[in-house]
Amino acid sequence: MRDGDGQRPLRAGDIAVLVPSKYEIRAIQEALQALAIPAVVSKAHDVRESAQIADIELVLRAVLRPDDERTLRAALATETWGWTAAQIAALDEDPKQVAALSARLRGWQKAWRRYGVLHVLTDLQQREGVFERMLACPDGERRVTNLRHAAELLHEIEAGGDRSPEDLLHWLRHRMDQALPSREMKEIRLERDDDAVQITTHHNSKGLEYEVVFLPYLWSLSQRDFQQQDTVLARTEAGVVYDLGSPQAKEVERLRQVDNLAEHIRKAYVTLTRARERCYVIWGPVKSGSARTDALSGLGYLLSGHGAPYDGDLAAHVEAARKQAGGPGVSKDVTDLDPEGAVSRFVEPPVPDGRPMERADAPTVRLDARDLATWGDGQGRARAVDAWRRSSFSAWARSGRETGHETSGLAASDEADEETTRTDVLPTGLHAFAAGTGPGTCLHGILQHADWREGDDAEAAVTRNRDTVTEWLQTYGLDRRGRPHRAPLDPSAEVVAMLGRVAQSPLFTARDGTPLRLADAEAVRTEWSFTVPLGRVAPRALAEVFRAHGSAPFGPAYADALASLGRDAIDGLMVGEVDVVALAGDRWWVVDWKSNRLGDDAAVYTPDALTGTMQAHHYALQLHLYLYGLHRYLRSRITEYAYDTHVGGATYAFLRGMEAPGDGLVTHRPTAAFIDALDHLLAPDA
Repeated sequence: MRDGDGQRPLRAGDIAVLVPSKYEIRAIQEALQALAIPAVVSKAHDVRESAQIADIELVLRAVLRPDDERTLRAALATETWGWTAAQIAALDEDPKQVAALSARLRGWQKAWRRYGVLHVLTDLQQREGVFERMLACPDGERRVTNLRHAAELLHEIEAGGDRSPEDLLHWLRHRMDQALPSREMKEIRLERDDDAVQITTHHNSKGLEYEVVFLPYLWSLSQRDFQQQDTVLARTEAGVVYDLGSPQAKEVERLRQVDNLAEHIRKAYVTLTRARERCYVIWGPVKSGSARTDALSGLGYLLSGHGAPYDGDLAAHVEAARKQAGGPGVSKDVTDLDPEGAVSRFVEPPVPDGRPMERADAPTVRLDARDLATWGDGQGRARAVDAWRRSSFSAWARSGRETGHETSGLAASDEADEETTRTDVLPTGLHAFAAGTGPGTCLHGILQHADWREGDDAEAAVTRNRDTVTEWLQTYGLDRRGRPHRAPLDPSAEVVAMLGRVAQSPLFTARDGTPLRLADAEAVRTEWSFTVPLGRVAPRALAEVFRAHGSAPFGPAYADALASLGRDAIDGLMVGEVDVVALAGDRWWVVDWKSNRLGDDAAVYTPDALTGTMQAHHYALQLHLYLYGLHRYLRSRITEYAYDTHVGGATYAFLRGMEAPGDGLVTHRPTAAFIDALDHLLAPDA
């Protein structure tokens, strides 16, 4: 190895192994460890993805559920706690030890609420000798560092947001919080990492260089990349297309594959240019089913399919290239690219019967990773492919805060509390139920998994869903009386009663004005997701649609508030997830559950207060976007679809205000003119 003007031996730290994704990392790491070669996973992502923080999640879940033996056993089985399978199995014959462990968990839970999560994790480490056991492993220093870093991270998240144990566990389960800058979440690099083989992904290697690079999986791609999809998302010359099964689906699928191939070629270019001294590429005929996946990859295209005839139709060119690359054996001898043999060497692996692998002759090709970087217009002109991204209601909501615009309490969460509490009224019932992200998610989960059946009355709905309520309350630590609730109450009884009220609420209206309940619906789908392509649009343009076509109470008066979301335009894809989509009275409806606490009793949940909340938190925008997503979906599925015929509207149900049938509900149906204007704005080419 060159070192200035001299030479030095090759060290493990000079070598990098680049893999497509994190799923291949473990195989490489285990193979190197078996050969006693030091290796470290070099990550650009944060410590929240480490095995140690996953262990912590299981331990803390057991702390909040001390009487759940299954959860306890899962925590004991983690590398962090460190029990063996034999020790865990012995618990079947030792109920006293189970009781002792449950008592320890209850003690930790009490300490967690009083002193914080760091106290629990420190006590676990001391009692079980966690650090000593980890340091005995080949990568023990890395494990200990990750565990310490994760504990510090949780402490900062807990203290910075004044989070309850339930809220912290919810954050940990989803690992999506943005309370700390991402740089503070990155794994801490160890000094000894410099003396180990670096294992990282293709993506994370961008901008880095290594002395020697191994590329063992550059030939690979997922089945999804080359198999026909039921729904196809692709970029065409006319714009982004989301095809749900049109007559043009096959052509759209070809364009999707072109896009995928271009990305694979770009990835090949990145990885092949990371080495300063030498680069090793593993290559061979690989099949998935009957398909030669190596020939379908970006590297396969460059080596063997690049010389296919090209008549200006890029999709047809790709198809011809893949057919050309589908011959037996390795279709291109890499040594032809370096006839003097100064750089490249072709090594054939052994085969079971001892015969060498045959190679097919193919003409020399020029490797050019830029050939698929542009889209042709069929006339010899090319245009750059614009990047596109996913957007949502929350993205618009955040834009207002990030740009410093006043948004009148705008929040993506359903859990914003209003300053309308009364001091002369002790909260009771669901008004005393805990507020915040964790309790809100808990109530949404209960409603999502509730069983609503035709003809149900409140009593039947309550009886059937009682176990669901108990399970979810226990999961979120909300099943106890008193804390963390705002007043003493029986949370299970109150939430069960809420389900009974929901079952009796007129969430829909028939064409003749007859109120309809969930039990009257012909079909109910919970957590329904949709994706629609967007043209480039800014909140001010949305405001103009509301000003021109909006109907009370979300018409011109709401447009001014909507314009305050900011100037930044958003394009790409709009995504949404609707709590309930239901077919009731031969029309389709959207239902969204809101757990906002507006005050301490039902008196504050007046129609004006509900409308004001819809406007202040921009749930009005969310409502219209959800109905637009439903409109786009139904239009693609129903023959002779018409908005006025098939869409009933949307109901936003404020759970804490549903004291009697009809209370706590905001029902709205935009006009067809509004939906048409929104369609023209968001997807002008659709």
